[in-house]
Amino acid sequence: MRKFEGVEIEDGYFGQEINMTNYNLARMNMFLHNVNYADFSIKRGDTLLNPQHTDEKPFDAIVSNPPYSIKWIGDGDPTLINDERFAPAGKLAPKSYADFCIYYALIKLFIK
Repeated sequence: MRKFEGVEIEDGYFGQEINMTNYNLARMNMFLHNVNYADFSIKRGDTLLNPQHTDEKPFDAIVSNPPYSIKWIGDGDPTLINDERFAPAGKLAPKSYADFCIYYALIKLFIK
């Protein structure tokens, strides 16, 4: 059991990264900090279009370094407005600014 600021980390560490280099760095970082392979799940993929950690309970903390002004499909796929992560806004972020969608997706990981 590992602790962070005196709080025990019970369920492990979870992450998702679209960039292959960053994905591998995140996994290596777990090993460098003596986190057992069974205690983390770092997956590769697009967090906005294919989130990988949706079945877990809400997270207690999220550390994120979202890319700013990244491009995404946005309103090019009108079905995305039905996604529970983006629907509260009532409108999809423009194709050139996925920032707000990333924030909505992160908030949704806290509230289930």
